[in-house]
Amino acid sequence: PAKILVVEDNNEVLELIHDVLSANDYQVTNAADGLQALACFKKEKFDLMILDNNMPRMTGTELLQLIRVMPEGRNQAVIMLSAEPMLNPIYKAYDEGIVEWIPKPFTAADLLTKVVARLKNLKK
Repeated sequence: PAKILVVEDNNEVLELIHDVLSANDYQVTNAADGLQALACFKKEKFDLMILDNNMPRMTGTELLQLIRVMPEGRNQAVIMLSAEPMLNPIYKAYDEGIVEWIPKPFTAADLLTKVVARLKNLKK
């Protein structure tokens, strides 16, 4: 099964994403913030990261910038989540190489559809 790192500071949203992905046979690792995610990323390889942008201590975009300078992070597939109403952070995230932006709030079906599509594209 594909390994997915989910980085989200809102515990309810984190649990929802974890439950949806686990129920669909993905191997899910949770991180509550960018620092915890960075530690997980340094220890393990993931097929996909689902990354909240608005987090304390380190934004998702800041985390992504740190990951991109590492050899193992240059091609890491990332889906960004955010309730961000402004376009500038979205553009910055795409500049850092995200494969998808999912606005909050989102449905479990929308999340799963985008995860399945992105993982399928990675295998091509």
